[in-house]
Amino acid sequence: MAKTHKKNQRTDGVIVVSEEKMECEWVKCPQCSKRIKSKNLARHTKRVHHRELYIERPPSHMNAKTIAAVIIILILAVSALGYVFFIAPENEPTGNGQSNNPSNLPNNNETEWWASYDPEYSQGSKNDDWWINYPNQHPDSGSAVSHLDWILDSLQDKPVVILDHSEGCIPCMKQQEDMDKVLEEYGDEIIYYDLLADGSDPRAYEAFDVYDPNGEPNYIPLTIMVTKIKDNSGNVKIAWHSAEGATGEDWIISYMKDSIYYHHESS
Repeated sequence: MAKTHKKNQRTDGVIVVSEEKMECEWVKCPQCSKRIKSKNLARHTKRVHHRELYIERPPSHMNAKTIAAVIIILILAVSALGYVFFIAPENEPTGNGQSNNPSNLPNNNETEWWASYDPEYSQGSKNDDWWINYPNQHPDSGSAVSHLDWILDSLQDKPVVILDHSEGCIPCMKQQEDMDKVLEEYGDEIIYYDLLADGSDPRAYEAFDVYDPNGEPNYIPLTIMVTKIKDNSGNVKIAWHSAEGATGEDWIISYMKDSIYYHHESS
C-alpha cells in the first residue's frame, strides 16, 4: 500500500524522527517546525498535533555478549555432531527389533528439545533478565504490569512474541528479516504478532504503552517476548522481556527459546 512522505512527517498518525536528531538538546518539530527541547518533543506531538512520536534507532553492532553466544552455539553444534557419529549408532535397533541402548529408553524427538534446555536468562529486574514487574531501567520500576487481555488469552496456549515496527524504517526491516529466520525453526512453538505502528492496528500502541522497557519516548522497532514462569516460591507468574532497535538474530533466538522453555516448565 503506497504511503505519502514529507520529510520525517507521516500522514498515518505517527511522526518518525532519527535518534541522531534526538541527541541534540533542541530539535525542530517535523509538523510545525517549532524549536522544542528534544526531551519534550514526544509530549508536544501528542498534545498539539495528536500524533505519536517514534524514534528510529539504527541497527546495533555485534557486542561481546553476542560473540559469546555464537561461540556457545558452535560448541553445541560440535557436541551434537559427536553424538550423531559416535553415540547414536549404539542406539540403532538390532535385527530382532530391539534397541542397542541397554536402558531401552525412548530418545527425545525434535519437538522436545526444551526438556534438556538450559535457559540463558533468569528471572530478575536487571536489563537482561526476565521481568515480572517493571525493570530497573523503567520509570515505574518495581510496579506491577497490567498485561493486555489479547496477550493473556494467547499465553494460555503458547508464549507470545510481538514485533512492533513501521514500514520504511531500516532497523525495522533488519529486525523483521532476522525474526523471519528464527520463526522458520521455532514459529510453531510460539504465537507471533507482527504489528505496524502506523495507526492501522491499535494493538501496536497498546503494546508500546505496556511493554516499552524504558517508557517514553518510544523507539522502533520494539520486540517483545511474554511467557509464563515459576517464581522462587513455585508460583506461576507472567514474565516478559523487550528491547528497542535491531537486536540481531542471536538475541531473538536466545529469548525465544527461553520463553518456550519457561512456558513448558510452568505448564
